Amino acid sequence: MRQQKSVMVTTSSEFNNSEIKAYLGIVTIHLVAGTNIFSEIFASASDIFGGRSKSSEKQLDSIKEDAIKALKQQTLKRNGNGIIGVHIDVDEISGNNKSMFMITAYGTAVSLEFHEKHLIDGENISPLSGQVVAESIARKNLLKTVKGDPLFCDDTLWGKVVSLSIPALAPYIISDFEKKPRYAFDQVKNRICEYALSIEYEFSIDFIYDVLPSFIDESSMFNFIMKFIKDNQMVDYTKIEDLLKSDHFLLRKAALNILMTYKQTYNSLDVVMLQNIKQDLGNMFPQMAVFSAKKSIIGGDKNQWTCAFGHDGNHEESSSCKTCFSDRFGFHRDDTPVLEVQLRISDILEELSVIK
Repeated sequence: MRQQKSVMVTTSSEFNNSEIKAYLGIVTIHLVAGTNIFSEIFASASDIFGGRSKSSEKQLDSIKEDAIKALKQQTLKRNGNGIIGVHIDVDEISGNNKSMFMITAYGTAVSLEFHEKHLIDGENISPLSGQVVAESIARKNLLKTVKGDPLFCDDTLWGKVVSLSIPALAPYIISDFEKKPRYAFDQVKNRICEYALSIEYEFSIDFIYDVLPSFIDESSMFNFIMKFIKDNQMVDYTKIEDLLKSDHFLLRKAALNILMTYKQTYNSLDVVMLQNIKQDLGNMFPQMAVFSAKKSIIGGDKNQWTCAFGHDGNHEESSSCKTCFSDRFGFHRDDTPVLEVQLRISDILEELSVIK
């Protein structure tokens, strides 16, 4: 799991217990979401007045998290560690019989110097509740327990793992999952869902894409994780690029499958990454058939080819393997073809032209 410098965020003009050492300029991000994202939120008065559904809340929280995450990334690039005066605005954009929402987030990136917490006149400047202290100690103790016990994921501790929401546990959890026998896969599936939903979205993305290669040879688990990614719209183009660069053909095909899934929100960085992915896709899936000559019974050489999965004896004019029915590029009939993915990306880029 990658660790990165922390960035503090506030809607006010300053942070407690810190001093602004430098102003690094305005950071801003534009996200585009289809009107269907908000259809449930404004569907009834109960959604607005005290009865907003969990689904609506989750959609709003996810959009806000995407916006704040993008602002943090821009701030880190400027060597900042704080953002002040953060605002998030939502506007409707209409044109060409299309309607979308533009979510704009902006603030001022700053470099902060934090002061030590101390007492003045018997009062702690930054008081912490007993619950916060207790949860912090519990997290540290659980992490120590896990590091000392590679088979930690028993029923006794799993409840604490989920309730305490500790992203640093992800590598140990994945290691434990990899040791589970097949008869325990139903439990593993449940725990993947529980843990991924218990931690912040940014860490959940890291976790789910890290656990995927662990089950590359277990089709039921692999397909389950892929479905989880698509059902929860966990589309991350940086992670997808990593999959496309994998030496394992199945992971590269998985990337194509995920690329057919829409993100909940898009930003200007997504546009650039999609353009690069679309341009490079053709080179990432070259012909994998290996041709060779074989002596014919009636004399002379007969050309044949071996498929990506090692099945030989295929006639040179045949477009698919006679054993596994894969084509010369290693794709089966149910796989997502590269051309279809490129067309999907083109459609998305056309819709996103408003934020170029």
